Amino acid sequence: IAVKQRASFLKKFLPEPSGIPPMTIEPSVLFKKIELYEGAVVAFSGKAANVEKNGGKTTLSLLINFTEKNRFDGVVEVYYDGSAEVSNGDQVSMSGFVIHPSFSQGRPYMQAVSLKRK
Repeated sequence: IAVKQRASFLKKFLPEPSGIPPMTIEPSVLFKKIELYEGAVVAFSGKAANVEKNGGKTTLSLLINFTEKNRFDGVVEVYYDGSAEVSNGDQVSMSGFVIHPSFSQGRPYMQAVSLKRK
């Protein structure tokens, strides 16, 4: 099943994020102990890659803390239940729920509640 289909199914089980402030966490900590953060709301920024829009939904790979020297701190797969004004190569900020990586080829997967171009 495609990531988009899995996300659409799984989002039914997520609580509404209103009033939940996002955590600030180092990506390396998240990647090492993702099971501790599953279900937490986390904020990241970086460069958008592999952006796809379909049926009013947006998916992308976020290169966290991307710099001009093509360095970044890791990659998370992002699903956003909305059509964000984001394109490949844009610098973006997002916050969302951490989902177990078994749904995204081992990478952390996030259900975004906010996704914006910087």
